[in-house]
Amino acid sequence: MDSIDVAKYFLSLVLVLSLMAGVWLVLKKAGMAGTPFLKSAPRRRLSVVEILTLDPKRKAVILRCDDQEHLVILGQTSETVVGSKMIQSGSIDLSSTDTSPTIEEI
Repeated sequence: MDSIDVAKYFLSLVLVLSLMAGVWLVLKKAGMAGTPFLKSAPRRRLSVVEILTLDPKRKAVILRCDDQEHLVILGQTSETVVGSKMIQSGSIDLSSTDTSPTIEEI
């Protein structure tokens, strides 16, 4: 293999890479540069609504899962579910049937 063959291979590689970059830029301008083969992520069901530090060792956390909110006390070695409430149409239902203490009572 002489230097002319090496130069041809190198220039061929540069040409192919530049063509790939050009196609990518055209797709990006057209708004199609994403990954169409991957499914979109499903809607997350679990979220942290609020965290309140009670003392250096404990935190009160409100978790939302689907249409319920749960008040959980997290300690260094324990977790305690204090209460749960149903959420209807984006607002919290304050009339709960369980007798667990609410956030205001803690």
